[in-house]
Amino acid sequence: MKTLIAFSSWTGATKEIAERIAVKLNQSGFETRVVSTKENINIQSFDLVIIGTSIHAGQTTRSFRRFLRANKELLSKKQVAYFVACANMMNDTAETRAETTTWLKKSTDKFNDIKPISIGLFGGATITSGVTFDGLNIFIRRIIKSMDQKMISEYGKSDFRDWEKIESWAFELTKIN
Repeated sequence: MKTLIAFSSWTGATKEIAERIAVKLNQSGFETRVVSTKENINIQSFDLVIIGTSIHAGQTTRSFRRFLRANKELLSKKQVAYFVACANMMNDTAETRAETTTWLKKSTDKFNDIKPISIGLFGGATITSGVTFDGLNIFIRRIIKSMDQKMISEYGKSDFRDWEKIESWAFELTKIN
């Protein structure tokens, strides 16, 4: 199955999740392409489109929303899955799932013709180095470094991604036709 994984990420954590999903799908015979939602890509030839976004302060990223808007007609005719990377999901509970889903729906409900076959809700991470982080403006970098220090101070870490859960979700996607 020809699959596009489009991600929107502040510092690269969501990109790393997209890449891990691609590895899992490729192991099952899928042909995947991973791109930023900021790229101008024709989605016509893809059978499955997986779109990922980080959520900060209850908001999906602007490029995620723009991607949905730009491709809404084609996406409404395709198999689509969403995934989210969000610190809120550091503890996967019914309450955090409901809250994170509500934040996602604030963006996706505007595109109710797009019917996702699956939604993955994953813990996020603050990444404070690398090309993506270095490309951010200094104000955003300071906010992210502050968030990182707060997470480490409160929780002893700032990466809450559960790679087993992410890979399990990707494996479930391999069962679609």
